[in-house]
Amino acid sequence: MLEAHIIIRGDVQGVGFRTTTRSFAHQLNLIGFIRNKSDGTVEIRAQGEKKVLEQLITKLKDAFNGDYIDEMEIEFVKPEQTFEEFSITF
Repeated sequence: MLEAHIIIRGDVQGVGFRTTTRSFAHQLNLIGFIRNKSDGTVEIRAQGEKKVLEQLITKLKDAFNGDYIDEMEIEFVKPEQTFEEFSITF
């Protein structure tokens, strides 16, 4: 299992980004969280197989790229903790 640590820049707060991401993560059986950050970015930590994590990234780009996403910083790391579900945190 890997963790994708993703920082998304753009117009991604207040547009349903977190809810849509959580829905995609549930469809893909991923665990982790998504949250808005005070600097206007959105942070995702999603855990699962790399192929499935890449599917999440593709779904997000297809749904939001161009209109909302300016940049995605993606890093695959070994998880330091395991989550029970995928949730929206604050």
